[in-house]
Amino acid sequence: MSDPVILLDNIVFELQEVGGISKIWNKKIKYLESNMKGKVKYLEGKNVKDNIFRRELELSNLNIVPDKNLPLIIRRYTQVKTEEKGVFHSSYFRVTTSNKNMKNIVTVHDCSYENFAVGLKKKVHIWQKLFALKNADRIFCVSNNTKKELLFFYPWLNEEKIDVVPNGVDDDFYSIKDLPNRIIINNQEIKKNNFILYVGGRNYHKNFFSIFHLLDTESFKDLKLEIIIAGGSKLSNSEKKEIYKLRGSDKVKFINLVSNHDLNLLYNMAYCFVFPSIYEGFGIPVLEAMQAGCPVLSSNIPSLVEVIGHGGLFFSPNDYTEMKTKFNKLTDDDFKKEKINYGLSRSKDFSWKKTFDKVASLYEQLLYS
Repeated sequence: MSDPVILLDNIVFELQEVGGISKIWNKKIKYLESNMKGKVKYLEGKNVKDNIFRRELELSNLNIVPDKNLPLIIRRYTQVKTEEKGVFHSSYFRVTTSNKNMKNIVTVHDCSYENFAVGLKKKVHIWQKLFALKNADRIFCVSNNTKKELLFFYPWLNEEKIDVVPNGVDDDFYSIKDLPNRIIINNQEIKKNNFILYVGGRNYHKNFFSIFHLLDTESFKDLKLEIIIAGGSKLSNSEKKEIYKLRGSDKVKFINLVSNHDLNLLYNMAYCFVFPSIYEGFGIPVLEAMQAGCPVLSSNIPSLVEVIGHGGLFFSPNDYTEMKTKFNKLTDDDFKKEKINYGLSRSKDFSWKKTFDKVASLYEQLLYS
């Protein structure tokens, strides 16, 4: 009988052209190719290389298992059939039940659909997630808070099958000595300590527009700060109108496509990083900011408190008075330096190596148990 294998389902590379989950999946594959080569195979459809993170990978055709020749809209919701034995781990809620020699691993990044989605979209997602969880031999959660939420929504789950595997942070983010006073990114001039930084998407749960309440603070006015929005989709007309209503139009710079190199420069040059989310499964940007030596002003939701520890200035997501009060504290240079130093220390508790060392260890346990 052939040796057991780890079969990774790369369907996320077809579901996204770019995105957080596909970026994490890319990093895991790179780790496994370096540390468990020969034990890993990949289930793939024809269009995986539409994803920028998949195009970075050089995988041997000998290790590629072709997925079913079905349209993605059907294939993403169907069970996987395989003759392999070992461990099957999908990047997005697929399992195999026809092969008793394969153990299923399911990763849960958050419970955002359970909390916020409505209608058919929610029903379909929950149906797929529920089926995957029922057939999981092991479940990976990215934070203790996600595990707690998962058990709240699915209390029948066996807690002993759930492993907390925190996300990591890229080595691309670090504190830069001897920063210039100004730089140019995407043809826009950026001045040191002249802006607060927001990074990422602007969905409802990101609570994005709350940052404009900082325009009224004494320190924002006295320091003549701006707001820089990095990443995410382009500002829509409705978002521009909302920003105009909040009197922020002349205070905003938007940088769409930003590399890790440039993002690290932004973290280093920012007066502070603001992350006002009302919901997160983990919150990788706060780690990036801390590792780059940028003070973090964050909502006090459990997942972010879990990651940031004592390194952040926390506020209740919809308490704008509290947010402003915490923001004004950053005018105290000693206090600000204290938060930066704690953040730098705290970020060392997280790395992709630690994450995937734990993943690899759990794979090995399941392969031979």
